[in-house]
Amino acid sequence: RTRYLVGWCEMKEDYRHFKTERVQELRVLGKKYPGRRATLLKGWEEATTKRMRS
Repeated sequence: RTRYLVGWCEMKEDYRHFKTERVQELRVLGKKYPGRRATLLKGWEEATTKRMRS
């Protein structure tokens, strides 16, 4: 089984997926995503569905 960390990338303006066993460094910035969690999750689900269809 593989665990993933999913996050919004400001630079690429898209969601990114990272395998946790490959993460070598993590820096917590103390900032929060300015939108609502539910909106962020819905956007990720829609983007994932779109990628799977293409």
